[in-house]
Amino acid sequence: MAPVKLDMDRLIDDRRTRIIVCCGSGGVGKTTAAAAIGLRAAERGRQACVLTVDPARRLAQSMGLTSLDNTPRQVDGVDTADGGSLHAMMLDMKRTFDEIVEAHADPDRAAQILANPFYQSLSSSFAGTQEYMAASSGTPTSGTSSWWIPRPAGPRWISWTRRSGSAGSSTAG
Repeated sequence: MAPVKLDMDRLIDDRRTRIIVCCGSGGVGKTTAAAAIGLRAAERGRQACVLTVDPARRLAQSMGLTSLDNTPRQVDGVDTADGGSLHAMMLDMKRTFDEIVEAHADPDRAAQILANPFYQSLSSSFAGTQEYMAASSGTPTSGTSSWWIPRPAGPRWISWTRRSGSAGSSTAG
């Protein structure tokens, strides 16, 4: 039986594709794969944003950026002839947690929660928090019309897309 060939262009071009997960142990090329997928998606007309939770800053280096934070940064030098674009960002786990609290609590209650030592510890170091924030936060795409986002989580990388007008996300098969 012949091995199944992964046709990345077909996957990228399928507008139903919303999430691609690139994962594995350290040193297997998750950052390289996600950056390459994001670049290819932008070249094929997708609005791409590659997201990392890895504090090592390898994504910024691979994209030619000096730094990354919770704000998508445009990556220069991408062929945008087909209308695509490429951005990169690093999910700040604590900031994302804080934004969720601020969005769902009145200002006084949010201030109490944010000042709580237990909350401060939980929001910055609780096991699995990075993975949860990366997988569940739709916030990086808030205010944008349509994003295709390779983003690292869990063992490191999740790639995902969001169609215009769609609030949810799902995994690509």
